[in-house]
Amino acid sequence: MDHHCPWTMNCVGHENMPHFMRFLTWVLVAVSYTSSFLVRKLSSYYKNRNLPAYLVSKKELALVIVCTLLCVFVLFTIGILFLRTLFNLASNETTIESWERERVHSHFYTEKFWTKVRANYQRIHSKPLPELTSWKTNYRELKRDSQIPPNFSFDDLVFPYDTGSAFRNLCMALGPVHLWLWPWGRPKENGIDFEKVNEDEDQLNLPWPPDGSNYDIDSSDEITVSSWTNDLGETLDDFGVDLATEPYEAPKDI
Repeated sequence: MDHHCPWTMNCVGHENMPHFMRFLTWVLVAVSYTSSFLVRKLSSYYKNRNLPAYLVSKKELALVIVCTLLCVFVLFTIGILFLRTLFNLASNETTIESWERERVHSHFYTEKFWTKVRANYQRIHSKPLPELTSWKTNYRELKRDSQIPPNFSFDDLVFPYDTGSAFRNLCMALGPVHLWLWPWGRPKENGIDFEKVNEDEDQLNLPWPPDGSNYDIDSSDEITVSSWTNDLGETLDDFGVDLATEPYEAPKDI
């Protein structure tokens, strides 16, 4: 699943992502077309501003101004949603995975995060996590027996489903390019099995997120899914995620 859309009262995922993007595209086209008429109407009001007031309908003028402001608001908000979703698709990343990336970034240098990563690696590969390397020099001082790798940074973390080609990623999410605007166009993939990057590039070689996003809720210093915020102070509730009905918790054994 990509995310739950409160405006359409539906979850957006692999099968209906192309429909969702077409919906956003045509909303932007329709509102832009309407805005062009409204702007021209306001322009005519300005040009005729010296005419007697009784020649201009105040109700019509007020309605045009309100509709123009509403169109600008819709263009701004839907435009941001469209660009953010398009950017995520170009990285072959869902909206929830982008939230997970921000959460992983905030937990990256914590003992609990790497304890979970090492446990997941042991469970999946049946061997301890090997020594990780970095392309840059790190100057962190770690305590003895720390679970945090000394020479591995967030910049070295590889998202396993990004093929490296924005166009290829878009085709995997939206289908062939000639079907992007076709009402019944859909991707060829099954939505379960996705191509992963080369294992040599991905040192962790774990499913995303690598830590499983499962923490003990009784820890006083732990940031849980319900209390998570990004750098702007936004919570998952601000993105339309109803934590009461969709707690988005991983199984306890992961």
